Amino acid sequence: MKACYLCDFKNLLKFSDSIPSQACLGPAIRTLYTVSTWASKAFEENDKLQVAEPMDVDLPETANPPNVTSVIHDDVVCNDCMICMDDLGTNFRVLEQCPQPLNGTIQVNFLPIILPGYEGISQGTISIYYKIPSGTQGPLNPNPGQRYIGTSRQAYLPNNKEGQDILQLLQQAFDDGHIFTIGKSMTTGQDNVVTWNDIHHKTSPHGGPENFGYPDPTYLHRVREELASKGYSTNK
Repeated sequence: MKACYLCDFKNLLKFSDSIPSQACLGPAIRTLYTVSTWASKAFEENDKLQVAEPMDVDLPETANPPNVTSVIHDDVVCNDCMICMDDLGTNFRVLEQCPQPLNGTIQVNFLPIILPGYEGISQGTISIYYKIPSGTQGPLNPNPGQRYIGTSRQAYLPNNKEGQDILQLLQQAFDDGHIFTIGKSMTTGQDNVVTWNDIHHKTSPHGGPENFGYPDPTYLHRVREELASKGYSTNK
């Protein structure tokens, strides 16, 4: 398999100490593609072009950067990598912002309890624990430079095929920065706090919908639709 910088760029953003924690995949891909295409055209038109420093390149007038938005559209599925042309899959999307801080963690445990409504049709309960420490907002957050208050949340799913599918999608969405956002708390009214980002979770194993718990017969269907609206789906 040939190496491709664009396909591996998400891992670079996550694990490189040289990239700010608030880096976002969408703009980074735009930058990478713009630079690679622009430089490629420049070298084709001028074989003698010498590159000493990244910002020290005197490009020919004809080597203007392409209109990237005409190639990579916001919230539109991209079928092929712009560099290696490999199929990126149907769930790959380029988004304008990644408002969730990237220093959070997700931990999954399996509990022996049975959620109300899943008696006899599950093998227990999936417990999801999210933790996002407090920090300073980056350029892609609502108030760059200001502090935000982190959070820790616990959520529950039935441990059956449907619940395991939803867990996989939630993990993907969390890795991509779509489970939380920074904004105003609906419960306290406090601003600049980490809050849910339109993907509802059951934060109690019981108590019914009014207490964000079970039983709730349509919850898994609803959360699957919310995930699908953000580009995350699996074949049932």
